[in-house]
Amino acid sequence: MKKLIFCLTFFSVWLALGAPRTSEVSPVQVPEKLLSKMKSFEPSGAIYLADLDRFLVASDDTTKKDDPWLFLMDAKGNVEANPIKIQGVSEMTDMESISHGENGILYILGSQGLNKSGKDLVERNLFVKAQRNGRQIQALQVIELRPLLLEALNKSKIPEIKELKDQFEELLDIESHFIQNGNLFVGLKEPQVNGGKAMVLNVGSVDFLFQNERLQGIQRGLNFNFAEVSNHADLLSEMLPFGDKLILTTTSEELEGRVWSYDIKTGALKILKEFKNLRPEAITYDTKNKAFFIFFDEGEEQPLFQRVTKF
Repeated sequence: MKKLIFCLTFFSVWLALGAPRTSEVSPVQVPEKLLSKMKSFEPSGAIYLADLDRFLVASDDTTKKDDPWLFLMDAKGNVEANPIKIQGVSEMTDMESISHGENGILYILGSQGLNKSGKDLVERNLFVKAQRNGRQIQALQVIELRPLLLEALNKSKIPEIKELKDQFEELLDIESHFIQNGNLFVGLKEPQVNGGKAMVLNVGSVDFLFQNERLQGIQRGLNFNFAEVSNHADLLSEMLPFGDKLILTTTSEELEGRVWSYDIKTGALKILKEFKNLRPEAITYDTKNKAFFIFFDEGEEQPLFQRVTKF
């Protein structure tokens, strides 16, 4: 991992610690006509689309039929009435993270976890490679990642992974990913090492995965010892590569949320912002307005977001 270099692809911003310049937490405005078609609108992942000057937002839930919908939102929090259907996917649920590839490629990842009834459902296990053209998104390839990941985890010789081997089948839950230097990194919300250390797994080339429908194998990734800093069992909910840092969001059973900075060069892990009774589930960067946008999942209550110009 020492050779891992995070290249700033879309922007160049210097992160500095200090008092954050923020707006107040604001409601995400979802048109009633759209909301009436959905089980709930719970933002779980987001990226900024510079050509549209819009955020592309994923929701944990969509319709009762689990339609594979994504949503466009402007910087004021207004969601467009017409969702974007991922063409070529019949159903998908528990979408947790989105990332940019090259030349309009998007990657959309489900949680890979069992549902509340303990069932293993294909529609929760999907990893989609898609091509975006304006407001149209077409799936190029769709993989059920969970069985491939469980197989690789069971074969891994990495001590921390071997320690958790008996827990993956029941507890596996992934809410974040990113792709760097062609490799796919997935962040485990659960299980955690010793109840407080979150693991990020480098599962190898994303192109190899889609070409062969198997993983190259799990390499050593990053470990975030949240409990050592916050004294809470923070659960990883998002990762955003940002220059030589990763910006992270976490939630916790204590209903506290946090935004973190992880310095790739030094390994320093710092809390940038804390929230009471809010669950930050996604963070992205608006290159036009030069601001971070944090999205909060409030379950069946109105979703929220916050604009932060500097940490």
